[in-house]
Amino acid sequence: MEQDRKRSQAQDKQNSRRLDDREYEALLNYHIGKYRETEDTVLQNIRLEALRDALSKLEGNEQRLLDLLYNGELTMEEIGKLTGVSKMAVSKQLKKL
Repeated sequence: MEQDRKRSQAQDKQNSRRLDDREYEALLNYHIGKYRETEDTVLQNIRLEALRDALSKLEGNEQRLLDLLYNGELTMEEIGKLTGVSKMAVSKQLKKL
């Protein structure tokens, strides 16, 4: 009888360590989510590095044009007035870039 009780306790202890299907799935989804989050961050860093490299190869006036558009948040018309060219010329330069 004592052995049966010990076996029962051991089985209960072992069962308590096991995850049921829902717990296992939740844990698996959590780890998959963390992996994807890390993977997304790495890919974003790789893209940013490639973008920085490409921007560094541009001439100064081309870099300035992109800086005014994206960092300065200026319209093509505003950039044209600032640089002394038409809106159409700014548009063509941006398409080229």
